Amino acid sequence: MDEVASISNRLFSTPQGGQLLSGGRLGFVSPRHTRACATLTRDMAAHLACRQRSVALVEMDVRTPVLAQLCGFSDAAGWTDRGRGDETVSPVRPVSESIVLVPAGNTRVDPLSVDDRVLENVLEELGSGVDVTLVTLPPLLDAPEALTMLGPLDQVVLTIPAGEIQTKELRRAKDLLAASGASIAGSVLVDAEYPLPTFLSSLL
Repeated sequence: MDEVASISNRLFSTPQGGQLLSGGRLGFVSPRHTRACATLTRDMAAHLACRQRSVALVEMDVRTPVLAQLCGFSDAAGWTDRGRGDETVSPVRPVSESIVLVPAGNTRVDPLSVDDRVLENVLEELGSGVDVTLVTLPPLLDAPEALTMLGPLDQVVLTIPAGEIQTKELRRAKDLLAASGASIAGSVLVDAEYPLPTFLSSLL
């Protein structure tokens, strides 16, 4: 709980961070694939919900999607499935009273075809009825498409799992983000796996 609360305070206590809570879009990305990025995103949503904020979670990593699973949805249909079935079925899944989720889904798509236009379409379908939207992106160094999704986001958080990323990889990831022109909210060092506090778990 303390770790998530501390990160939340760092992200949202500044004037620019405060604006994110008025319909902003915040992306979470790691240098390499790790569950820690999706775990932090989920737990941040639960923490914000506890503070009476409405949150949308959007899963854009089609290579190694784990966010839906972490939220309790196994094999949940998502935005990749819209082209193969009933187009009237919404990919938005309620997680709790204050949190909704848009899973990546189950349809195989070319990861390199997932770019800012695809993300913008997902965000448009989601609508603007939440305080903040948290987006999990593919890992920077494993997925070239990650950099093409940054345009629709207001800020990006670089999530660094403790003990899993080499210094040279971290430096490369930071350089890529800086060169992209994205607004970087900061870098966050988190445990690779940490338990979800009971009071947060009850919200999911």
